[in-house]
Amino acid sequence: MAALLFAALTSGAFARPWKLTEENPFISVDVPNHWEVDYSNADALMTVATPDGQVHFSYALGDFGAYLTHRKSSEECDPVAAGVSAFLSRYKLKVDKTTEKTLHLGELVRLNWSGECSDGQCTIQLQIIQVGAKGVLLTLFWASPAGQNKFAKEIAAIRTSLRITTDGL
Repeated sequence: MAALLFAALTSGAFARPWKLTEENPFISVDVPNHWEVDYSNADALMTVATPDGQVHFSYALGDFGAYLTHRKSSEECDPVAAGVSAFLSRYKLKVDKTTEKTLHLGELVRLNWSGECSDGQCTIQLQIIQVGAKGVLLTLFWASPAGQNKFAKEIAAIRTSLRITTDGL
């Protein structure tokens, strides 16, 4: 699997560094100091959550080849459709397929659903981002409605902090 780096950079509330491997850093995201971070170097996976568990981000890197061209729904994102299903299952997320909304922007596919997590109703968003010729970054977000309101500023800051550099890929 390709190298993966998650580094929290800069100052203030977003100052905790995290990385998954020592090789070729090319993905970084700023994480609030008080949020919990769980990572697995072996799985190229990192999950970030609020202390109360109302908001979660999960990032996973895979090598799926160039697959994003002309995809219109989650079922058409083969060969990663099974991987996406496993990614959702890993966090015990149940999506309501009837609520699926898809946005396709070249090297990015964003899928939005209403669904359920272990704490009840939630919003679920999956971004599938082509990284280099064969790399794929899966970014999964889920949150309760109360969590989305309570942590709106932090959610926005995390989303805008994601940086991808494909040097060396």
